Amino acid sequence: TAGVDTLTGTANDDTFTAGLSADANGAANVETLSAFDSIEGGAGTDTLKAFAVGAFSVPSSATISNVENIVLQGDNAITADIQNNVSGAKSLSVKAGGAVDIDTKANVASVSVLDATTVNIDDNGSATTTADTLASVSIKSHTTAATVNSDALTSLSLADAAVGATATVTGAHKLDLSLSKMTGGTVTDNTASTVNVATTGATSTGVTLAAGEATAVTVNADEKL
Repeated sequence: TAGVDTLTGTANDDTFTAGLSADANGAANVETLSAFDSIEGGAGTDTLKAFAVGAFSVPSSATISNVENIVLQGDNAITADIQNNVSGAKSLSVKAGGAVDIDTKANVASVSVLDATTVNIDDNGSATTTADTLASVSIKSHTTAATVNSDALTSLSLADAAVGATATVTGAHKLDLSLSKMTGGTVTDNTASTVNVATTGATSTGVTLAAGEATAVTVNADEKL
């Protein structure tokens, strides 16, 4: 609802839907994932779907626990700073019509972003607290080169865009890079020691790989590159 909600799931695979509603004053299209909401998924593999109109930020006072999949969908910018109010999640998916800014803190393993303009994704874990866990990132149909910062990153997928992405990872690592229907852009990872490039779905052209520390690059092309 547009008010404060306290929800608890079952032992099954539950879906919590935070749609658009009218508030107490009759204002329409109010987001129902709102301040001080509390969602406890319980057992099972649970999903939260939250919808927004206009620029939207996940409320920092809303607590989301043991909901494995979080899905945010809006028509404008979306900010998801879930460093301190989300636990037990595995994936975060965002579909937006504007800029997307995501901050996690060793509490999500995979992130996907669709139809955004700018995309900034940061896992802010640290070796002195809890090490980064964001291993897999998928970005599709973005219009500005994306940035991804995670020391756990091993998989990056880019699709349907003319711009690439920059990955910042501490230390040598392997990067699996998947490309589909890319028409340009540069993919930068200055610390990857091994890069495995796969092209799937549709032909990609004009993509530049900048991986100055890589000693091995392999290409597995199901589609032209």
